Amino acid sequence: MDLLRLIRYKNLLLILLIQLLMVGAIIAPLLASYGMSTDVPFPELAVLLFSTLLLAAGGYSINDYFDHQTDRINQPKRVIPANKMNLSQVLKIYRYLTISALLFGFLLAWMLKSLSWAFFIPAIAALLWYYSAKLKRMPLLGNILVAALSALSIFSTAWVTVTHLQLNYHDLLYETSIPGELFRLISFFAVFAFLLNLIRELVKDAEDIEGDKLTGCSTLPVVAGLTITRYLCLALLMLSLLIIWWFLYSIIPYTHWSGAFYLLVSTVLPLFWLGFLIIKARQPGEFRKASDVLKVLMVSGSAYALVWLLNFNNHFPII
Repeated sequence: MDLLRLIRYKNLLLILLIQLLMVGAIIAPLLASYGMSTDVPFPELAVLLFSTLLLAAGGYSINDYFDHQTDRINQPKRVIPANKMNLSQVLKIYRYLTISALLFGFLLAWMLKSLSWAFFIPAIAALLWYYSAKLKRMPLLGNILVAALSALSIFSTAWVTVTHLQLNYHDLLYETSIPGELFRLISFFAVFAFLLNLIRELVKDAEDIEGDKLTGCSTLPVVAGLTITRYLCLALLMLSLLIIWWFLYSIIPYTHWSGAFYLLVSTVLPLFWLGFLIIKARQPGEFRKASDVLKVLMVSGSAYALVWLLNFNNHFPII
């Protein structure tokens, strides 16, 4: 159980859920509509999933390794401050997880015959280390990196699929609208995940401001204060609402009341509630409710893929 807490198994399950939704509700049905149901790269996507989960688990463990002093103040119940594991054990776990992720990454590169993927997974591992060791203690840059990596975990499902299809169809693939449709649809979820994760990173920094001050971390709330952090979170919330509107009226070639109603109830209204909580928050502990709402939003926003699938199958195939 201590190992599961160290690697944040709940967060890993969320990553698993979102990637499975992208594959099962977006990629597979879209390719099937073009008569390409046998071209869905399930083996490659499975390897991508294993590599992603192992990378994320390694990232969480090395983050706790470098953050053990700050966590004694901000998160005393975590594995290292609670003396459930020592630093050498955590470092060993990180190495096993990351090496396993790299092996899966090289396997994926071999399956796709892609040199880019051979460098991509090691680059992500290096960025996770650099984030935990250095970048996390700097204002905003670390927050942006984590949010970008979260978005990449989603976008990579479309990237793997298009790379696989290119092996079979070469330049003929780009004479169809398949790559554009895939990238546009998956990009909506990736951009939305980027914005929500960036807000959540800022909210968590606001929660942890006292411990960060004592340990010399120069996060945005420490450097600029809680007021500036609140304003930035609200600006990102407004941008998230614009992205939803853009998706409904521009990205997909149709609109349907069920999709709009779902997004209104499950995403738009909670975003307004989140904005209210952030405006009201004055003390670090008051940001915790906003953090909880963000977790729910990540699930409900991703679940829109199922609503899209229902509309797609029943009424509006994309050609």
